[in-house]
This record gives sequence, structure tokens and C-alpha cells, in this order.
Amino acid sequence: MDEYQPRRRRPGRLSGLIFNLLSFIIFVAIFAVVAAFAAPQEAQAQLKFALVPKTVDNPFFIESRDGCFKAAEASNGAFECLFEGPPITDGAQQLQGIQDLISRGVDGIAVSPADANIIAAGAEAANAAGIPFITWDADLLPADFGLRAAFVGTNNRDIGVNLALQVQALKPDG
Repeated sequence: MDEYQPRRRRPGRLSGLIFNLLSFIIFVAIFAVVAAFAAPQEAQAQLKFALVPKTVDNPFFIESRDGCFKAAEASNGAFECLFEGPPITDGAQQLQGIQDLISRGVDGIAVSPADANIIAAGAEAANAAGIPFITWDADLLPADFGLRAAFVGTNNRDIGVNLALQVQALKPDG
């Protein structure tokens, strides 16, 4: 096996700016996917995108919510951001929320799956309803990758390797 060669990154810490940028990227991705799937309409109605976190009170997801709301505001009414998720990390509750969003006819759904096995059923239901479904922060299982239009997230292995390299550089003697 070849030795792993991580991408070199400048040291620094994650900030709210990065989280907001990730949120913006998520919604640009959703908007692009929905636009590709959307049928031409006589009058363009406001699109509704749903951001479904693992839990609504986690600071990371709150930053994502804020980024979604800012992107919606910047769209001048082209789309509305819905932020809906369970109060605790629970895949079954998250799936119920996804099913509710599908029945309400949202135009796109982005989910950070709390339980990939359970959320795959939500992805299947969204596909059956013609609603683009993407995952962010966490993904479906590899066997279910075909159920989502895109994944937006980080490469956790790269992050771990780079953190270890930075710690080694700071503390070479342990």
C-alpha cells in the first residue's frame, strides 16, 4: 500500500466564516440540482429548500441554518430556507420530518443523516416524489450513494492526518 500523502494546508482554526461558506455551498448545490430537475413553469414560484440537521440545537447546525437564511435573503425571494430537525439526534424522528417535508412538496432537501440506514428510506421517498435529495456533514452508506444527488462535506481522514502532522510539528518529542 502506498504511503498516504495528505494535502498540505496552512495551520489555522475553523471559524464561523467557514461554516457559513459551507452552508452557502450546500444551498448553491441544492439550487443547482433543483434547477436541473425543475420543469419550465409559466410563472416562477418561490422555491422551498429544507435543511434537515441531526439536531436543531447543535452550534454547527445553527451556523448552517444562519448561512441558509442569509443565502435565502440574498436570493431576493427566489427561495425560502426551511430549517427543520429533531430536538435530539434520532434517525426515526429525522425520517418523520423528511416524510413531512416531502408531503408538503418542498423543492429540495439537504440532510445530515443521524442514521444512514434509516435516512436511506427518506432519500428513496424523495426520489419517488421527484425531490432532489443531498446529504451534508454526514453521508448515506456507500450502497445508497445513488439515492442522493450530491454529498457536501469534509474528508475526515485528511483532517485527522493533517491534525496529527500539526501536533507532531508542535510537539516533536511528544
